[in-house]
Amino acid sequence: MEDTISRENTYAFGPLESTVPSTFLPLIGQLVRVMRPPVTQARTRHGLADLPVMWATGVLESVHQVDENELVFIFRGGLSISAYPGSYIQLEAVEQ
Repeated sequence: MEDTISRENTYAFGPLESTVPSTFLPLIGQLVRVMRPPVTQARTRHGLADLPVMWATGVLESVHQVDENELVFIFRGGLSISAYPGSYIQLEAVEQ
């Protein structure tokens, strides 16, 4: 069975704010895909499509705002990904 992405389970942010970590709370414990720019173009059967670069797929365990300049996503198994002000990161819940 192929994984599908539900757009209502897509979360993204730009500049960091104090409310950012709570934005991602619905994804804790879920299998998510983590993507970021640069966006690349790929040829599909419908023509060219812009695709973000995928960093990782894993179960999100926690999200912490270290200070006003860093947000850390921690995944099961020890993987962590940091995001900084002005950066863009997108997490999508994977429906199984």
